[in-house]
Amino acid sequence: YKRQAQDYLLMLLRRRFDSASPANASLGAAAGEMRVAMLMEQEGYRADSASVSGALRLRAEAMIQSRCTDQETGPQTVADALGVSLRSLQRAYAEAGTTVSARIDGHRRAKAEQLMRGSARMSFDEVAAKAGFRSTYQLRRVIQQTHGVSLREFRHHTGSAQLP
Repeated sequence: YKRQAQDYLLMLLRRRFDSASPANASLGAAAGEMRVAMLMEQEGYRADSASVSGALRLRAEAMIQSRCTDQETGPQTVADALGVSLRSLQRAYAEAGTTVSARIDGHRRAKAEQLMRGSARMSFDEVAAKAGFRSTYQLRRVIQQTHGVSLREFRHHTGSAQLP
């Protein structure tokens, strides 16, 4: 199996390699890394699962941050976009003591807080929609869990005092 995978990668590189193409350069780098990983595994070395999980979380965090305001962004869409199984993504976050959903909610909460602190007075429905929440109820729940106050109290206190 490993030999067949190596042969396939080498065939791809030989047939399509064009050093001027960024895509082919990336393919070449990825294939090289895969060959090294397969050779190391063949010699009895295992990839450090913590570094693999950490790298996956970093990629996921970047994706979540850029797409959190899209209401369709959820754990499964993040996993699909990264080309990994939902279970692998969940495991990577579990190792860090959190969940994919919690990180998505956290990014959305931060965006909502930024909008509520802004000079433009938006309705809570508008804030929820612009921050990526499907409803004001979800926004209300996240603010309550994080700060222990209602949306109105949060908005009132952001201009005059620090929240817990």
